[in-house]
Amino acid sequence: MDDNMEINKSNFNAICPGLFQMRLKLMYTSNQARVEKRKIVLHNAKEKDHPIVHDVIDLMIIVLDNPLRKRRYLPYNIEKLELKMRHKPNHLNTLADLAVLYRNSNLVDKARITEEKIDKILKGSDPNDIKEKAVCVLEQGYAELFEEYTEDGLEAQQKLLESLELIRNEQSTALGRTKDFLCQASKNAIGARRLLFQSLSSKTTDSFVDKKNSSVEMIAKGLHYLVNTSYPKEQYHIWEFYHAMAYSRLPGIKDAPYNKLSMCEKAVQLFWSVIVNLAKDNGCFSIYRARSYAYIGYMLISTSDANPKHSSLSNDEQFKSILRTPLSSFEYAHIELPNDEVVLRREGMSLWILVKFGPARIGKKKLEYLEKAETLLSLSISQSPCMHQVTFSTRMKVYLEMSTLQGLPLDRKKDMLKKALEDRESF
Repeated sequence: MDDNMEINKSNFNAICPGLFQMRLKLMYTSNQARVEKRKIVLHNAKEKDHPIVHDVIDLMIIVLDNPLRKRRYLPYNIEKLELKMRHKPNHLNTLADLAVLYRNSNLVDKARITEEKIDKILKGSDPNDIKEKAVCVLEQGYAELFEEYTEDGLEAQQKLLESLELIRNEQSTALGRTKDFLCQASKNAIGARRLLFQSLSSKTTDSFVDKKNSSVEMIAKGLHYLVNTSYPKEQYHIWEFYHAMAYSRLPGIKDAPYNKLSMCEKAVQLFWSVIVNLAKDNGCFSIYRARSYAYIGYMLISTSDANPKHSSLSNDEQFKSILRTPLSSFEYAHIELPNDEVVLRREGMSLWILVKFGPARIGKKKLEYLEKAETLLSLSISQSPCMHQVTFSTRMKVYLEMSTLQGLPLDRKKDMLKKALEDRESF
């Protein structure tokens, strides 16, 4: 790593602006196909997500270009950031990354002026300075969330979740030593999920491994800065959605000792706060309300950690109806935003979980759920086919399960196996 990446870190107090200094894994992705896929994901997010995250998405795309190692990209990216500064001259993450690019281009005077401006904002107590610092940390939390939200990580989480559910199903009917062994296996699976999170929370290069702040911590810090400012409440609740997303990555881990909430339960509460506080009939918020419903439904179905039995939500009539019938959460989501790829994917995955581990694993609903899961997952894939390894993987399992069903015609079973093989080749 170039020493010029260290921009007077001692002057930044508890906040260290910029994405380059975070040493995101984005910077070390050598596989060009994966780089292009990630760019598609980011451009898709910029198209659909609220403008409050557009600045950090632009910075993440620059990080993907890796101008610190591919020096031919330096002039172009400097020009891009200078243009952004005309519209938002005090945007800390842009200033910090611009200073890094200046230093790597031997533009020392420009770098020094930029660093002095950063230092002044960080030391300032003006309300605008406080908001800039808050947004800086929130954006870094968003970038960190994208780091944790990798296809390989999601696939590993999904497989561990399925293993845990299989163990729990067997454990519920086991006796004696078998039950003891399964209990230990369950604990080991939970431990493996925690280790997976710790792995996702570590930054790695060829020369070191270090612990990073998680997106949960960073977004919480940014939201704390905003509490007593004039920052728009609606935008605050949008950041709350990303905070919920960060919590939803951490199942099986308890929150602070004083409240004993699981991370999934905390995520459900935050997603519900988004639904309650963002206006229903505002198109800018539909994606956040719809996806909040979808994530709540998915977490209630996929893990027992998500059920908030002793929270204020227990008195909310709509929430109680969702607790009784978690799939109804997806009905609310579709009303908010029909055919959203994330809602479709989460509902398809939820139906698969119900077939594999829930009440639908036996009885008449099994084929109905499998066929619906196939339709939903296929529709999600059709919207962005190059991005969803987990979606392909889940649909493959759906096809394989359908191929084993009694009473299904032989030619259809063969077709299911052929489709499963095609999906396997897609990830």
